[in-house]
Amino acid sequence: MHKINKKPIRSFSASIAAFDYQPMQISNTYTDSMVPILIKRDMKPKRYDLVMDFISQNDISRFLTEAIDRFELRIDDGYVYTCYLDGVPSVQQEGVCSFTLTLSLLVLQRGEERRFTLKNGDNYITIKGTYKAGIRYEITPHYNGEITVGGYTIRNIHSGKKIILDGESMLITEDGKNKYSDAMFTKFPSLEPGDHIITVSNTNADVVMYYSPVYL
Repeated sequence: MHKINKKPIRSFSASIAAFDYQPMQISNTYTDSMVPILIKRDMKPKRYDLVMDFISQNDISRFLTEAIDRFELRIDDGYVYTCYLDGVPSVQQEGVCSFTLTLSLLVLQRGEERRFTLKNGDNYITIKGTYKAGIRYEITPHYNGEITVGGYTIRNIHSGKKIILDGESMLITEDGKNKYSDAMFTKFPSLEPGDHIITVSNTNADVVMYYSPVYL
């Protein structure tokens, strides 16, 4: 079933006619030398055109309230598309009860979220996808002190209070409160596709890792 923000597309009396894309935009900057050396690489999300058929203007208005900001699109192909509206929506009236809406989008293509329960010591994890993925750790300690997970050390932890270290939203919280001042790292967690070892420093904690594969 096609969905926007987990709502069925058909609830808007609509259907998807096309979802066409261009590859991710990549811009490389090299040194001006006989053997160029890469200095910087800029990457931007894929561009998609979403074309949809509606039977009324009111249904289009209801749909656009979902799409005006970042939204999640599912089209039954095994991926989750995080979409950002990029430009003014275009509507063409085909008949009395026939309208075509075209949206220009910037899109991140992801797989379904994956979950791993981590044990004390080394954990062997394979990151799927074709681009680095933001990592989220959810840690519930059963002691007071500090813990290191995947090279990220968090001090002043408290028994029973859940810590969330989120590389997607770039936040670290303890029971919902900011805990950045107790974190010992310079960047939030992300991992390139491939095999990795995630080390947990203490046995007396419940540690769960989440990520969604990213595809160029």
